[in-house]
Amino acid sequence: MTSVRSARSRRLGAAVATVLAATLGAGALTTGPAAAAVSAAPQAAPTADGLGVVPAFHKLLGGGKHGAFTMDGNRYDHQDPTYGRLTYTRYTDGTTIELDMISAEDRVVATGDTGAVINPFETSVTVFDGARGGSYTLPVDEDTYDLREIGLAGGGLLAVSTTGPQPVLKLHTVAEGSRVIDGMPGKDATPTLASATDAHALLLTKDAGGAAVWAVVDLATAKVVETYAVPAAADPSSVTFSDRRIAWVEYPADAAPRAVVRDRTGGADSTVPLPQAPDRDYDLGLVGDWLTYSRPGGLTATTPSPARPLTARHLTGGESFELLDHTVRSTDSPAGGQTVWGGSVAGGADGEGVHQITAGPDGVPRAVQEATTGESTALRPASSELPHDGKWFRPVNGVLAPLRFDFALNRGNVRVDAVFRHQDGRKLTRTWTATDRNVRFDWNHYIGTTENGEPRYSGAPSGSYQVSFTFTPLNGIGEAVRVEGQLALELGIRPHGFDFDTTPDLLARDADGVLWTDTTVLTPEGELDGRRARVGGGWQAYDRIETTGDIALANRSDIVARDRSGVLWFYESNGYGRFFDRSRVGGGWQVYDQLSGGSDYTGDGRPDLLATDKTGVLWLYRSTGNVDAPFAARKKIGSGWGVYNQLVGTGNIAGAAAGDLLARDKDGVLWMYLGKGDGTFTGRTRIGGGWNAYTELIGGGDADNDGKPDLFAYSAAERKTYFYGGTGDRTKPLKVRRANTVFAGGAYNHVA
Repeated sequence: MTSVRSARSRRLGAAVATVLAATLGAGALTTGPAAAAVSAAPQAAPTADGLGVVPAFHKLLGGGKHGAFTMDGNRYDHQDPTYGRLTYTRYTDGTTIELDMISAEDRVVATGDTGAVINPFETSVTVFDGARGGSYTLPVDEDTYDLREIGLAGGGLLAVSTTGPQPVLKLHTVAEGSRVIDGMPGKDATPTLASATDAHALLLTKDAGGAAVWAVVDLATAKVVETYAVPAAADPSSVTFSDRRIAWVEYPADAAPRAVVRDRTGGADSTVPLPQAPDRDYDLGLVGDWLTYSRPGGLTATTPSPARPLTARHLTGGESFELLDHTVRSTDSPAGGQTVWGGSVAGGADGEGVHQITAGPDGVPRAVQEATTGESTALRPASSELPHDGKWFRPVNGVLAPLRFDFALNRGNVRVDAVFRHQDGRKLTRTWTATDRNVRFDWNHYIGTTENGEPRYSGAPSGSYQVSFTFTPLNGIGEAVRVEGQLALELGIRPHGFDFDTTPDLLARDADGVLWTDTTVLTPEGELDGRRARVGGGWQAYDRIETTGDIALANRSDIVARDRSGVLWFYESNGYGRFFDRSRVGGGWQVYDQLSGGSDYTGDGRPDLLATDKTGVLWLYRSTGNVDAPFAARKKIGSGWGVYNQLVGTGNIAGAAAGDLLARDKDGVLWMYLGKGDGTFTGRTRIGGGWNAYTELIGGGDADNDGKPDLFAYSAAERKTYFYGGTGDRTKPLKVRRANTVFAGGAYNHVA
């Protein structure tokens, strides 16, 4: 969208305005005697180019040829000392002046360059005249408690007097005192001032039958000189008028909204079609032979709309163009044109604020910005630097804390597109709508892909990431803004992980001998389904496959597999969910009915392997760190282990330093053995029964990233995997189970 912004030079005024004189100097005002002082103090210095500065929370009350009135729009809570200060901003030098403090009982009126704070305890009204830089007193013929103020027009106060038996509309001026408005069409106690010129006031009122009418009051004679019946399809409050025309918006039941413009001298009506809108809130203005229209609220809208910009349309030629990208509020200027609170992208960093809409030398309307809130109409983040830009992140005590990205925008209602792209091309894309101007995203170190239309996730691998956040305004005002940068992760050993990411991986073999990997991503917000990947076929040659942990000392987990002749083979992980060519460990392993790897039982930082032979003896194979001879000679731990049908190396599940061991007996009872760190264990502790419901138990590493190892349980009958989070508490080492997506729905004859 474009904006016509004045190129006229601005004279930089004094940074501090002088307090207004208590009495007017000679010739300062010719409308009446000097008045009591209106307290005034400078509010803010103008900007470098002479723009006045008004707070963003102010609201526009009125504006004229020389300045505009605004006031604090926040709810009064008796805390803000600046609440209720009526503020006048001068166009010539950008100086803003704060007028009287407004109490809870006071009422405020402002039209054009005149404004007043009406105090119910006074018997007169003091008006500040911004055009002449002074104040004057309007006498009223009764206590202000008995006045229902309508507004200021032509320097006088229109108010309904309630002292008599019926409400009476009066005009209070310096020159004529208090006069009853003659010719009112009814006895409406609550008319409203819809618009005003220097010579006339336009009132929305009711006739004797209660029908809505617009009445034009001649301010010089205090008489109604014109009346217009409000059409049934019209929005009565949308009316505007000038010296030549009156215009309003109609919403026909079976057609698009339209503006109706009537020549006040008796000419025919003309109509201007308006963009379709879901509600009735168009604002109109008349600037010479042009009509302006807009629907306020565009800056906070959630969809683009051609009705939101302030648009000027020629009443006879039909050409149109946009003056401002959006409006918040507009008022008619008695001198002609409009004063509009709104904004323009073309205004740059100070595009939001008060604009004067007037006819240029060629008669074409133009938008001249006179004051700014100091905010941009275009979407802007407070900082163009990405949080965490250029930083490295490593696990602390085994936990990689989520990375928080906070952004402060100048407005909300944006679409956010976050992209985390790993150096190998894999990425995570997240899109959501943010209604608030403060946008937050916690990255729990995962990336995602899509398979067959379904999202699949995996833990974020080590390496460099290009990160970007793109903010797109939902209202279509201005361009999208991107904040981008880089960060890097450096992960240590992740038990039960076959790649370089943050999540543990499990292995499963199907009936055709194909080996698969699957994973899960557990975040504080819930589980994200991980990506299942094919490792390869031919694995039916093995009767036992066991995850060992990082035997090769390469920060990833390896496996061993025993073939049906009893030979044990070692597979080193390549870090990408696959394995290097196998190497032979040795033969004779058919004597064992149980193998268990993944825990460091000897305290040397390397995972070891346990095996029980068919006589029930438990043997320890200490890891050497040499892939050519990965295990030292076996060491006998003890006998009597034949009562168990599965051993599970879990790592430090109970809070002590050494790796622990879980064992399930043939009755389905699960027992825990705490590692001493020298390859031996304490006496067993009963965890609970019912564990024979599971086909396999797998020590899965730290899946939920809380620094404690966890347990997975696979049920072939249910084709479902369950997750038991580790607690680190030996009295209750496992959390309550929950269903898990790993290998869910698949048929497998071996899981490790």
